Amino acid sequence: MGKLYNINEYRQKQEKKKRYKKWITAALVVIAAVALGLMVWEWVENELPKEEETAQFPINMRGESPVDLQVADESLVVTTGGAVNFYSRLAQRQNSVVHGFSKPVTKTSGKYALTYGQGGYTLRVDHKNGTVKTLKLKNQILFAEINEKGYVAVAYSDSSYTSGVSVYDNTLGEPVCNYYMNEYVMALDFSGDDSCVIAAQTVEGSSFSTVVYGIRFNKETEIFKTAVTGSMAVSISVKDGGNIVLACEQEAFFFDKAGKQTGTYTYPGTLAWVEQSDDAKFILAVTNASDPNSTDLITVDLEGKKEAGVTIPERITDIACENHKIYVLTKNKVYSYSKTLEKGETVDNKNESQYLAVLNGGIYGLSSDRLEELG
Repeated sequence: MGKLYNINEYRQKQEKKKRYKKWITAALVVIAAVALGLMVWEWVENELPKEEETAQFPINMRGESPVDLQVADESLVVTTGGAVNFYSRLAQRQNSVVHGFSKPVTKTSGKYALTYGQGGYTLRVDHKNGTVKTLKLKNQILFAEINEKGYVAVAYSDSSYTSGVSVYDNTLGEPVCNYYMNEYVMALDFSGDDSCVIAAQTVEGSSFSTVVYGIRFNKETEIFKTAVTGSMAVSISVKDGGNIVLACEQEAFFFDKAGKQTGTYTYPGTLAWVEQSDDAKFILAVTNASDPNSTDLITVDLEGKKEAGVTIPERITDIACENHKIYVLTKNKVYSYSKTLEKGETVDNKNESQYLAVLNGGIYGLSSDRLEELG
């Protein structure tokens, strides 16, 4: 007679086996989920930019040889010996491009940053979201300028003439204008979407003479040509309404949009800095005549009349303007002034920043080893 089985006991054993299998399966699912979660977390940690969460000022620039600090749109543009870097106000790096220039110079306007090698043949235009284009020229670059629409004007030496200027639109394709002159081009500024003004230097007898040209791109001809005798040209700029300011070593000359001279201003000391405010003002920093370690900050109207002046008890190393305020950097401080040169806040320059930028009211300094927020 065969062995008798207790059906109830058999069923209980089968139920236990099923429960064990469920528990084991559930445990394996939990373990797999935890492992998968850890793998995903590790991937996120590795793939997402850590600076989005941890970026903060100061930004370490040690070993990168910073040479300039500018503002483009909502970005701080730091040019170093090897790259052009775009940073947000939250210290997040938005873009970084290698320029490859031995003597890099950066100019900004609107959202664009133009960088070229002084004495080289190549330039590039970038913004915080990428690179617009690079351009290689046949002639050595003396200097270049860019406007807020991305137009680029390049001044260069020329074998047939003394110097030339070529203007490119924002595609950096064929030039929209080529203009040549028998003087040495010293400075340039855009006076509209289709025109520019050029300051060129020559010598008459034993005196310097500066020739100011107004150029229309589509005709490659002069709107006007006028000359002044005196010191060497330093800069030229066009204000709202077309007024032109030519800053020379010893005095500034003022012209209307047709090239007619409207005034002059002779500096009371040695010119140290020239800046354009965001209103109808011209800002000069000159070494104080009685104290070479102090600087006179002066605002002049567009007819060459002094409007206001203040003496700063230090030498100025940089100037920035925003929202009708003037910010002055010295070795130890950043001074702020109204457009009438009434003194505002003063912040410390603890790490001896050499370059200054102001972005939406924030004050930033760049030294040899860091980019930091000063105030």
